[in-house]
Amino acid sequence: MQQSASQLSYKLLTGRTDLKPLRILATRELSWQDWQVSLHVLGMSHAIALRHGTRRVTELLTCSIVEPDRKPRLAMQADPGGEMCAAIGGLICRVRLQPIHLNDGDELEGSYGLAERLEVAFERVTNGVTPVTRIGWQIREGALEVETVHSYPEEGRGVRSWSRFEPAEEQE
Repeated sequence: MQQSASQLSYKLLTGRTDLKPLRILATRELSWQDWQVSLHVLGMSHAIALRHGTRRVTELLTCSIVEPDRKPRLAMQADPGGEMCAAIGGLICRVRLQPIHLNDGDELEGSYGLAERLEVAFERVTNGVTPVTRIGWQIREGALEVETVHSYPEEGRGVRSWSRFEPAEEQE
């Protein structure tokens, strides 16, 4: 499938999410608080899967339709972008999406060490520019912060995302 920045759609899902229909190109696993986190590059998109016991939260930024019968807790188009927040699965999840012009570059804005980065470049080259998906993360002030860049050189643009996950007050 030919992907486009204008087709990228953000979804935040609760419960188990089957990523097998998507093409997972690279994965990084980490522990944060009591959560197990998997960061995935999916083609020219990404997924972040968070697990804590039976709790599951999945962030998707993709052109693909994933589990179309499930209603996401948060959903927005990457173009025009925007900001949203929700409490889900014991977490407060905040996200911001921003379309970008590749003339301004496609590097991550945050400062991430080599162990806090996941990047995949794709074969197609347009005007000497290779499409890339970049993910950077850090744990700051008890929260997991993730920045991504998805570039589409054939369109001269891309999408940048920032996500922040922090523990919510337990309600029982």
